[in-house]
Amino acid sequence: ILLSGSSTMIDIMNIQIQALHFDELTARQLFHILKLRQDIFFVEENIIYPDLDDMDEDSIHVFATTEKDNKTITVSYARVYFDPVEKHVKVGRVATASAYRGLGFGGKIMRRCCEVARDRFKASEVWLDAQLHAVGFYKSMGFQVVSDVFMEAGIEHVRMIWRNLFIGIHPRFSLLSFFS
Repeated sequence: ILLSGSSTMIDIMNIQIQALHFDELTARQLFHILKLRQDIFFVEENIIYPDLDDMDEDSIHVFATTEKDNKTITVSYARVYFDPVEKHVKVGRVATASAYRGLGFGGKIMRRCCEVARDRFKASEVWLDAQLHAVGFYKSMGFQVVSDVFMEAGIEHVRMIWRNLFIGIHPRFSLLSFFS
C-alpha cells in the first residue's frame, strides 16, 4: 500500500520493526536512530539538553525502518530499559519522523516496547514520561497519568504507567495486535 505525503511516497507494507540491544545494533542502524532523535529533539523541538546518556548502552532499541530512494531509513523509534534509580522498566526517546506521523507507526513501536518489557525484562508494568501533547496517544494505548505536570528538558511532561502487560487485558494489546 503506497501513501503519498507532501514529498514522500510511503510503502506502509514495507515497514520492518526491530528490537535490538545496543550491542546488536550495526553502526548504520545506530546512525539512523541517532539522526531521527536529533531531527526530532534538537531540530524540531529545540531541546538543548544532551540526548545521549548512560541508558542507551543498556537499552533495547525498538525502531521501524523503510526504504526511501533506495536507502533504509528509520521512521519511528523508542528505547526500553530498566531504570536502576527508579527501579522499574521505562520507555523513552519516543519519536516518529514528521512525514510518517498519523500512520500507526507510533502505536506499533509502543506495542513492541511493551512486548519487550514483558518478554525481556519480565516487567508487569511500563513507565514513561510523556510530553503533554502526547498524553491522549498514550492513553489510547492503555497508559494512565500518575503524576502532576513537571518540566523535563524545558517541556511539560507527566508520568504515565501501563500496568496490564498481559496479552488480552487491554484491547490495544490483544494477541493479534502484537503481530499486526
